[in-house]
This record gives sequence, structure tokens and C-alpha cells, in this order.
Amino acid sequence: METGAGAPFETAAEVWTGYRAGRLDAAMYGVAPGSELSGPGFIRMYVIMEALHRIGHEALLWDDVAMGITDADADEIARLLLAADAGDAAADERLERDPRLRYGPTVTQHSPYGNPPVTIELWPV
Repeated sequence: METGAGAPFETAAEVWTGYRAGRLDAAMYGVAPGSELSGPGFIRMYVIMEALHRIGHEALLWDDVAMGITDADADEIARLLLAADAGDAAADERLERDPRLRYGPTVTQHSPYGNPPVTIELWPV
């Protein structure tokens, strides 16, 4: 996948770092401007999704994967993703071992239709 300046699409890590540097308007990213599925929280969630997919975890769109992830955490994870995209094997290894990118025994899924969230058991405790 082509990444970086001039690539046809931006990665979540690129958008996050652009937003944090003041170069991008976070409100322009998400499902629809002004929706709760847009803006900084949406981008932060996609940084985590990008990292999870990179290390082989198939998180679903409505899974609450960013619980407890701070902006500073997302900054570091985005930096590692950008480095890994550039070929830095050590950054890839750090993402693989990062405890913030590990699922617990459950995941909360949010409904795109406004239904109450559901907590799903991933494996027996």
C-alpha cells in the first residue's frame, strides 16, 4: 500500500498526526460532519483499528477498541504505525508487543442503529 504525501488515501496515523499538528480539521473526518462518529475521537479509534489490523486482530467497525486510549497513547501508536509503514521493523515489533493493543475477555459493540451497546465474551475467563 502506498502511503505518505501524494498517496491516494490517508492512513489513520497520517490523519491523526496531521490533526495533532494543526494541519487537518478533525471535523472533516468520519461518517458525517457533526455526527458523534466524526472528529478527534473517531480518528483516534481508527488509529487503534489500523494498529490492530496491522498486528492481525480483526476488530469490527462498531467494536469499542479505543477505551482508555488517551491522545498521548494515540500519538505514540500513530508514530509507530508511520515508522512501520516506512519499513522500520522495530516499530512493527513494538506494535506487536504493545499491551494497549490487546483485547480482554470481552469487547463492547455499539450499534449503528442506536440500540444499546452489547458486551460480547470473546473467550472464557
